Amino acid sequence: MLKSDMMELKRDAAKMVTRKDYSDPAIYEIINDDLLAGYTSATDNVAVDTMAWLCKALANSENPLHKETLRKIADNSGNPKLAKYAKKALKSMN
Repeated sequence: MLKSDMMELKRDAAKMVTRKDYSDPAIYEIINDDLLAGYTSATDNVAVDTMAWLCKALANSENPLHKETLRKIADNSGNPKLAKYAKKALKSMN
C-alpha cells in the first residue's frame, strides 16, 4: 500500500503505521523517500492529507536521521497544513 500510486491507499498505509508499532526500518525508508519526493508537489487536499499522515508515520520511527526530513518539510513546504503537521511530527520525536 505504501508503494501505491493512489494517494488514498498510501494515506491508509500511513495511518496503519501510525497506529501500530512497526520496527522494520525498510518501512520508514519508503515513507522517508515518499515524503521527499512528494511534499513539494502535494497541492490537492488528498495529497496534502497523505503527506501529513506520512509525516506522522515517519515520526514513529524515532530515528534521528528522519528528523532532517521532517525539518526540511516544515521549513520548505508551500502548504501551511503540511508544514504544521511536519512540525508537530518533529516535536513528537523530541
